[in-house]
Amino acid sequence: MTEIQTETSGKNYLYAVSYNEQHLAQIKQAAHSFYRARTFNDPHELLDLLHKKAPSALVVDGRLGGMSGADFIAKVRTFLSGDMLPIVYTPSSTHIEAHDPSKDYPGVKVLEKPYRRTELLHAISSQVNSSIVKGCRTSALAPRLLRAR
Repeated sequence: MTEIQTETSGKNYLYAVSYNEQHLAQIKQAAHSFYRARTFNDPHELLDLLHKKAPSALVVDGRLGGMSGADFIAKVRTFLSGDMLPIVYTPSSTHIEAHDPSKDYPGVKVLEKPYRRTELLHAISSQVNSSIVKGCRTSALAPRLLRAR
């Protein structure tokens, strides 16, 4: 089995997946000061990458092309634990899925849309910090992330 590498170089990486380009642009813009953000429209492309490299955190929209955000999280959790990859799940408050993945999988925080930029950043950093505090993730940037809250 291939070992999954943690993506690090300079800033910690944040991956985001959504069917909505505007949502991805907002995430990238909000996170640019603290994270190097990579965005994906295709959940299958991201799943392939996650088998090789894990970012510091992942933002998953409630709706994706070809599958729901909850289904995507279930697939990710088959090979990456909550300690290895913290996830912020962003379903629409008007289109909340019946299945809440935060109840079934550790390391998933639900942040309903619409949300403020500061709420998104807080959700991401609290997830990342929680995984660092648990001692399961190793990162050269861990001390800086803990102070960045």
